[in-house]
Amino acid sequence: MSAGRPLIVAVTGHRLNQLPEPERPRIQREIANALDAAERAARNATGAPARCVLHSAIAEGADRYAADAALARGWRLVTPLP
Repeated sequence: MSAGRPLIVAVTGHRLNQLPEPERPRIQREIANALDAAERAARNATGAPARCVLHSAIAEGADRYAADAALARGWRLVTPLP
């Protein structure tokens, strides 16, 4: 990956009714950890801060958790429509 190319991450996950309430904070932490790891890997590959993009359908649940975490980091969000 060259410094001018973005890192693109796609996500899909379960809806809230499929995510047990007590597990939701852990899932959010794991998503944050995965995005952190992706940023580090892109920075290591290019030697520069990563330009990151998340592709998500932003459905309720894990998709939206990932979208919120990516936006909080300043990532670009792409929401493809079916």
